[in-house]
Amino acid sequence: MLLPRVTPEDQHSGEAVAVPRRCCERTISTLAHLQLGRGYVQSGNTAKAKATYRDFLALWKDADPDIPILREAKAEYAKMQ
Repeated sequence: MLLPRVTPEDQHSGEAVAVPRRCCERTISTLAHLQLGRGYVQSGNTAKAKATYRDFLALWKDADPDIPILREAKAEYAKMQ
């Protein structure tokens, strides 16, 4: 992902820190979907687990398919089918 160019004005306004923070928050939020799905699996709530895994996989649909956590999530989801 390309980040926007940070200008000297941005450095003073705090925007230089806000852009990477937003990217990090988005990644953490997406990974939370996966962890929530795993929690549903452990609690035996397969319907909610499947839905949450589908949400995670939809958010990562354009990601590199060789990312380990994505491969794991796809394998875990396949086991629920």
